[in-house]
Amino acid sequence: MQRQLAVLIAAGLLAACRDSVPPVAPVADLVASAEHGPPPEYQPIAIQLPSEYTGGQAVAINNHNQAVISATTAADGTRRALLWDNGAIEDLGTLGAPTTTVPTDINDRGQVVGWSRENASTPAHAFFWDQGTMQDLGEVVVYSSDKPEFNQVRISDRGQVLGNRPSGQAFVWENGVTQTVSLDFAAAFNDRGQVAGWVFHDSAGVRRRHAAVWEDGVVTELGTLGGDESWARGISNSGWVVGGSRTAPNEFGSPELHAFRWRNGQMEDLGRSGQMSSGRPEGWQATLVNDPGQVGAKSNDFSFSWDHGVAQGINCRCSIWYPMDMNVHGTIVGYGGWVWRDGVLQNLEGAVQRRAVGINDKGAVVGYQSNVPTVWLPVRN
Repeated sequence: MQRQLAVLIAAGLLAACRDSVPPVAPVADLVASAEHGPPPEYQPIAIQLPSEYTGGQAVAINNHNQAVISATTAADGTRRALLWDNGAIEDLGTLGAPTTTVPTDINDRGQVVGWSRENASTPAHAFFWDQGTMQDLGEVVVYSSDKPEFNQVRISDRGQVLGNRPSGQAFVWENGVTQTVSLDFAAAFNDRGQVAGWVFHDSAGVRRRHAAVWEDGVVTELGTLGGDESWARGISNSGWVVGGSRTAPNEFGSPELHAFRWRNGQMEDLGRSGQMSSGRPEGWQATLVNDPGQVGAKSNDFSFSWDHGVAQGINCRCSIWYPMDMNVHGTIVGYGGWVWRDGVLQNLEGAVQRRAVGINDKGAVVGYQSNVPTVWLPVRN
């Protein structure tokens, strides 16, 4: 099937990007809506980095197809935050001294957040970047995994920033003001300023997590599915909260791990995953949710899509199965370089080592292939 690409880059657009390099790839003709019709094909755009970088990963993309890249410098192997905008690349700078600077999220305003530190033995600080200026937001917890369960620092479309302090306290920053969030861990938040995560409770000397939502200084615990523990992993702008919870003991005499969906005081048990392990139900938990309430979930070695009471296993037939992101249309991308939409699984084109990390509402996917930052754009057939 023949695919056509439309080059949409204009010289005036590139001139507006300060300290940028010339465009390195065309921008594809985007599919206007992912709601109807067959799944689109994806055109990989390998982002050519300037010569001072040896490689990198695209880690997030907004609805204007601006992507942020964590790039490795050739000089000393430290990482720098880059903004890719319609083929032009801009270095976002650092918080001062030569440091590792890692972007983790971008919003539709083009504002970027992430973390920076001088070396591995110094604390990481969250940063907020906007129109050429980078601000220090204080110490923040970061993770070493290349397939994080949560973004380390998040930003909403209204410009709020969410992170977790090394002391175990979450925070929200907005317009120069930092507010403490009374959750023991903040996993996600939305454009309404609602934060989802958990609080700890002691039970017979054991700390147990309880899923909770923080809003305007008030913490609401969500309860459990009959067991002693629950935790929230995602929240949508429409107020859906998802996560995992232990149940009461089953017919085998042991609790199960079930995915849940919660809104307006009601916790919904999404049931068993449908997978079995050693003759017993395999536990699962929800990690992604969009505004319509569609859910992305995972077990120990499998991904799932849940919609209107029906759970479908996503069998990518790959060792890297982890679901990473979902857009408003329910399209899920997985770390192994796959896209799931309306029951159809697609493997993204590119090198054998493909990693898909994020997707926007237009269906554009970001990640990398063999250490080359890549954007996969949906194209009309």
